[in-house]
Amino acid sequence: MSTAVARRSLTRRPVAASPYDDYVADAVTAVSSTGQLVGEGWRLRVERIEMLNGNDWRALVGVRRGLKLFVTWSNQDREFEVEAWAGEPEETDGVAVIDAGDGDIRLARIPLCSCGDRGCGNVGIQLSKQLAGNELPALVNALRDLPWTETIPTSTNVLQGDGLAAIQGPDADYSASGYSYLCAPGTGDVFPLHPQKHGSNPDV
Repeated sequence: MSTAVARRSLTRRPVAASPYDDYVADAVTAVSSTGQLVGEGWRLRVERIEMLNGNDWRALVGVRRGLKLFVTWSNQDREFEVEAWAGEPEETDGVAVIDAGDGDIRLARIPLCSCGDRGCGNVGIQLSKQLAGNELPALVNALRDLPWTETIPTSTNVLQGDGLAAIQGPDADYSASGYSYLCAPGTGDVFPLHPQKHGSNPDV
């Protein structure tokens, strides 16, 4: 499998309308006036930015039809919290990245648990992880190009490890060595995704 990644990057950073309108996290600025997350050489349009207490914020990034990333940053943390959803967080299905077999990496929606609690069905399966800010564009680009599957994601087929689109598994022992990867456990296949080599699509 090969993951096509957009290679366009922006070299100019927008000037914020107000000094109180920007909040920086790991070299990433949330600009509420323009609805953008801005990093070194890249920017992402977001559907909304919510300013929380202090300098904390969260943003909803529209990746593609049926897939959004809910990004949260707290002044207490050095990394983002990122969750994948089919639509509005907590109101729609969670989204997982799975290995459908032979290293075939795909996106899959997580069905609502029979108990009616989305958090119950999503735990340990949904793409939900901490991420360095400069890796966000690479993750968006990778998820945009992955195909969908009707396979129901489970703890046995969900992508696990230290890869960019993987979640931490109990037995994961991967080392990114400064790079980010899509890793297909059990296949030996790795797909490098380095944020400095792959630019973002400013039209996200």
